[in-house]
Amino acid sequence: MKEQVKLNTRFSITGSGYFFKLFDEFHPLYQKLTAVKTQDLHRRIFELEHFKKLQLLDVDGKPYPSYLDVPPSAQFVVYAIDTLTRLEVRREKSKVLKFMFRDLIGNGFLFPPGYELLERSLTAPPLLIIEHDKGNFGTARLSKAFAQEEQLSFKLLQVPFLNKTFVEGVAFEGESLQFRKQDTLTYGVQVFRHEMSK
Repeated sequence: MKEQVKLNTRFSITGSGYFFKLFDEFHPLYQKLTAVKTQDLHRRIFELEHFKKLQLLDVDGKPYPSYLDVPPSAQFVVYAIDTLTRLEVRREKSKVLKFMFRDLIGNGFLFPPGYELLERSLTAPPLLIIEHDKGNFGTARLSKAFAQEEQLSFKLLQVPFLNKTFVEGVAFEGESLQFRKQDTLTYGVQVFRHEMSK
């Protein structure tokens, strides 16, 4: 009896990405910053001396050492739609396939590609911190054969208040790929505050 060969398809994302950290109106960090002027937000959050003055406490009543230790209400990573960021598919004994994210929107193809595009929109949270990173955003492995692009679907995230669209995720045959072991460097941080209506 011939031994069955286990297929191993590896997916990875390389290029530019953004870690979105969302803080709702009940989050202590947002509440501590309500009286802070918009132009001072960055300094109050990221400069250690000013952050300590916020006196944010963890569940044990101890002060957080820095902003990096404060858990957000929610967080996720999105990927840039630019000339460098891409999904790479590696199949055993086959060439690496590259899907450039810049081609997902307005690619100008006469015949549209077979992969599926799913879109959702992000409502402006009370407080949003975006960390811009570059590098490898992790690898996902599946014991399934990759044969054609129709097996892929890309999840796009519309962010109206930034006037930008990002890739939020990739699915293979309807199964969301979980990318692990990221190796990236942070190149900058932005802070956005949405004033809540009274």
